[in-house]
Amino acid sequence: NHKPNKNLNLIHKQFRFKVFSNFQNAEFNADMIFLCVPDSQIDKTAKFIGAKNEGALLVHCSGSTSIRALGASNNSAVFYPLQTFSTSSTANWKNIPILIEGTNEKSLLLIREIASLFSKKIFKINSEERMKIHLAAVFANNFSNALFQIAYDIIEENKKLKGNILLPLIEETINKLKHHNPKEVQTGPAKRGDEKVENDHLKLLTERAELQKLYNLFSERIKQNQHHSKKILKKKN
Repeated sequence: NHKPNKNLNLIHKQFRFKVFSNFQNAEFNADMIFLCVPDSQIDKTAKFIGAKNEGALLVHCSGSTSIRALGASNNSAVFYPLQTFSTSSTANWKNIPILIEGTNEKSLLLIREIASLFSKKIFKINSEERMKIHLAAVFANNFSNALFQIAYDIIEENKKLKGNILLPLIEETINKLKHHNPKEVQTGPAKRGDEKVENDHLKLLTERAELQKLYNLFSERIKQNQHHSKKILKKKN
């Protein structure tokens, strides 16, 4: 790591591992090496480390990068935890799905053993399947969080309430997903076909054209899902 990093220093103090300021001085005499670098740097890092230690199992943790980025070596693997991480919260690893991949049976066995130290939910997934799962995760987590921010901003515009007044609603939405498909528990004006409420909402967003577009986009999506569900129901009947 060539830049000052507060989080890296904290981990260093807790686990007492060595920290090197650049690759030239780093030690690579390990049986397994995890490449925790930006996706765009995985292939370059793998080439450099692979040349230093040809026998090491190289592992990346990316959801959107093929195992092929680790190079032509027949000794590489993927360890991808399907979760969002931040220093402000502690992850419960036992409940986190870990998607693994290996270039051969030996590398797959080794990465499975490592994964089993963290979680019981281990899935063997190839690179193409993992990319689709990562795409789904972006919709489920990244985009939903961006929508939460929009909702918080709307609530806090009048300075009287905090956005966290929405938390019970958000929690109930998530709880329903534990037992139902999202289509089964969809609610709201678009689901009901309540155009008056939709138009009233759009008026409130008159000066925010980008949010009007988002509102219309999601409303139309909900209506399409509802129409599709009715078609399936008619076929079953």
